[in-house]
Parts: sequence; structure tokens; C-alpha cells
Amino acid sequence: MITGNTAERGTSAEYVSAHQFLTALRDTLDIENQQIVLVPGSRDVNRGMCDAYVRQCVANDTRPVPPFWEKWQPFSNVMLRRFHGTELAKDQPWALTEHPNQRLVVAGFNTTMAITHLPGEQDGSLGDAQIDWFAEELSTPARRDWLRIGVMHHRPEGDGAITDAGRFTDVVSPYLDLVLHGQPGGPALSRLGRAGVPVLGSDGPGQLIEVRSGHVRVMPDAEPIRLPSRSVRDLIPRPRRPETPTALRLFTDQVAEICRLRNKGADVAPGSGQSRGRVAYLRVSPARNRLDQGPAEQHPIGVCAGRATRDDVDLLWAVRNPSMGPSGPSMSSPVMSTSS
Repeated sequence: MITGNTAERGTSAEYVSAHQFLTALRDTLDIENQQIVLVPGSRDVNRGMCDAYVRQCVANDTRPVPPFWEKWQPFSNVMLRRFHGTELAKDQPWALTEHPNQRLVVAGFNTTMAITHLPGEQDGSLGDAQIDWFAEELSTPARRDWLRIGVMHHRPEGDGAITDAGRFTDVVSPYLDLVLHGQPGGPALSRLGRAGVPVLGSDGPGQLIEVRSGHVRVMPDAEPIRLPSRSVRDLIPRPRRPETPTALRLFTDQVAEICRLRNKGADVAPGSGQSRGRVAYLRVSPARNRLDQGPAEQHPIGVCAGRATRDDVDLLWAVRNPSMGPSGPSMSSPVMSTSS
């Protein structure tokens, strides 16, 4: 699990070297690419590209769209694309990976959401959308009995923590068993929330951690660290979210299937932050994105349960992340599909 700062300035050349090192490490450990977890750190933000994006928007008389996805482009294009065959989603620049054989789910938090090229915008944070998304995903009944590990760069509590540490503790930590972070300094072990979720950090270049049912241990000879009790965790209720209307859910599933049939091998996923009324959208990433060449494409497909009105179109435009809109040759305008 790589907890950020695989580069110094977030340049492509640095990531090529980092990729070579991690590839050699992967081969030595005899693991698959999908077992490598990568999250960005503060030094993985390319501040020059962030500045250039904002300047280009100003020059074109358009509004720059936070969190300025372009700042992650080298990290995303070299590291994530070469190891995972995909890039950070423009509307959802974080990831959750499942390992069914180990009954393990890993939440890859992006704590660099608010970091930009400006000196006063260098604090780590997650943002409400990311916190709510992970709380919902990690609390699903199917994952309650799995080991749930959170990986992030900035620490989730204490000095220098993410700015929304309190909300992360209240909303997400009840659904985690362990948090690993890569921010130097501070205690090697702390605990989070009422359940006492262990938070492990490291000042060194790396550490070996043994995770077993009920405890975790920093190798080679540290004392076992207790994980939250399963019986206590089962008492924690799921976040209460409004249900997606049946008509919208069924029609969205149909549109997703059509997208998969028309785009062989494409990754089709629901967009984040969507409305749960009449409008939703899908994010379609073509199979050619897995090739290590050219810009990765991400296409938003709008879905409306019923005949689309002007209000529905406006709502779709609002609920989807504007980063998914037309912003270059690798993007296309959203398409509104309607059910009869």
C-alpha cells in the first residue's frame, strides 16, 4: 500500500522511475498489479499543471472546476494507468478495491482534494462528497464481515491532520477496522473514534504489517494491536440515504448494459453525487484506456426516468461533476437517455 508522495514534484519523469521501482518490488513479492494500492500525497500534486489549467480557463473565459483534476494527470496517467489500467475518475478521484479471496476491501482516500498551486491552499482534506461516498460503500451489508482498511496520505487526526478530520471520524471511521497513512511525524499509533480504530503511520520509507482477524502487528516483533470488536461494529447503523426510485434504478441498469454491449470491455460505473429522483448519470471509460498511450477517455451518459424536461437536463448538468464535461479532445458531451 503506497500512501502517497511517490514523487517530489509530481512529474511524469519521476513516476516513470517510481513505476520501475515498484514493478521490481511487485515481481520480488510475486503479487498482482491489482494488489498494489496507490493514493496521492501532497507531492503528487503537479502544481505547475494546476496553475496552467487555471490560467487556460481564465484565458478562455471559462470557470476553473475544483478540484482541478489536471493536477493529478502525471500521477494518474503513469502510475494508475500502468498498474491498474485506469485513471482517476474526473468526477470521483478516489477508489475502493475489493479482494474477495481475502475478504478484504481497501478504501483509497484522496486527501489532496483541496491542494492547489496557491501557497494558502496546501492543507489535506477529503470533502463531503468523498466522505459520504465511502461511508455508504463501506457500510453495505455485504462488506460488514470483511476486513476494511483505509489508506490515505495525510493523517486523519492530530497535528497536521485533514481539515475535515472530525467529520471523517464521525461518518467514516465506524466502518473501518484500520487506517494507514503516510504523513511523517507524530505518533506511530493512535486510535480513532469511539470504536478505537487503529491509525498507523511510519516515518521510514516503508514497514511490514501483519493483519490477522482481531489484531494487526508491525513486523518483526511489535506487540499485537487490537482491531475494533466485530460485535460492537455490528451495532453501528448504516448511514440513512434516500433510496433510488425503482424506475430510475432499473432504467439506469438497462442503459449501463447497453453501454457495455456497444463498448466491449468498457468500464461503466455510476457517477458520484447524482440525484436520486428522476436523473442519474453513468461514467463510461473505454477499454482502450488500459493501453499505455494517449489521453484516457471518460464519457458521461445522462439517464432520466421519464420524458426529459429542461429542468431535468439542467439538473443532470448540476449533479454531475463539471470536470466530466467537455474539456478537451478526450471528453464528449453528456447524452441524455430517457425511458418512455
